[in-house]
Amino acid sequence: STPSYGAAPVEGMEAQPAVHPVVGEINRKRNFRAVLGAAVVVSPFVFGFVNYKGGASSAASSVMSALDKVKSPISSSVEQDAEYDDQLSFVASNEYTSIQGYAGKDYPWITEGQLAEPHKTTTFTSTSTLDSDVLARMNLAWSVDGSDEEVTGSFKYVFEQPGTYNVKMSAYDKGSGDLVASTTKEIISKYVRREIRTLTDDDREAFFSAAEVMYKTELGDGKKTYGDNFLDVQWFAQLHNTLAGSRECDHLHDGLGFLPQHAAFTLMFEKVLQLVNPVVTVPYWDYTIEAHAVLTEGSIHAWRESIVWSDDWFGEASPEDKVVTRGRFAHTPVVGNAWDLTDTTNAYGFVRAPWNMNKEKFVTRHNYTYG
Repeated sequence: STPSYGAAPVEGMEAQPAVHPVVGEINRKRNFRAVLGAAVVVSPFVFGFVNYKGGASSAASSVMSALDKVKSPISSSVEQDAEYDDQLSFVASNEYTSIQGYAGKDYPWITEGQLAEPHKTTTFTSTSTLDSDVLARMNLAWSVDGSDEEVTGSFKYVFEQPGTYNVKMSAYDKGSGDLVASTTKEIISKYVRREIRTLTDDDREAFFSAAEVMYKTELGDGKKTYGDNFLDVQWFAQLHNTLAGSRECDHLHDGLGFLPQHAAFTLMFEKVLQLVNPVVTVPYWDYTIEAHAVLTEGSIHAWRESIVWSDDWFGEASPEDKVVTRGRFAHTPVVGNAWDLTDTTNAYGFVRAPWNMNKEKFVTRHNYTYG
């Protein structure tokens, strides 16, 4: 069925049809162990420099060679190839580069202009150090992993998967069509997470729209539409609540597991978002921006008036009746009657921590404690 994008209140508090597979195992064994493995394969960025081996056997031929260079600086000879190869270079960029600079350049395993982002248009531009008159006599051609060459000044390409790719830029003599020189650069395609305010309007809307699908699509319908790896937000909420709300131990927030387990949760959530829209990444929220506004204005109102809480983003921060009633996440339901789904519920049977006595059937927000 088609996912609903409406924001109408949900009647009742029906339980999920089946026990959460992971939570069910936790309820039986009460012993959770998480193994998070990540393998990052980074190939070095290598330039192959070829020494110029040209040279004449006599003074006369040396003079003639010099004159030939003045008359026609481009030659298809092997010697000329070697001379120009190490003067060819290029960089990769996208719509964020001109505003934010080259992403990832501070990592030791990546160089400036080496990063591309999956499902975004990457522009390759020559940064060659050849004289302008020499470049003017060249046609540039581009290929990716041995694909057919495309002749163009700057080259646009969309990488459909993360990984490493060999991008080749070749220079041909405009007159003869002969290959003059070429260079190949390893391009690393990786997703980039950005602060939510620094996203383009289109990228931010893509994130919220994909999240909305996770919030408003039932698990079975989502798997039919987006594949077997789809998970709805209730799946994440129930698992987080069970691990964090255990009376025996907070498995998510106590000890050294805090950072890696939340990193794993974020990655899992992001993978599902990318089933809905492969361009999406999970942005981060730099709330020190709001903290600075509070200190500057001397009022907590600066926090609640942040754009983060606008209706088009996450919705109001502190609604009068504690329930979010505006925006795309208005009246987001909490699973109720959950006693048969998990051992971790509140006294009212909602998927909330046992010490959380909130009996509201929708997600609530409030800026007071015991208030």
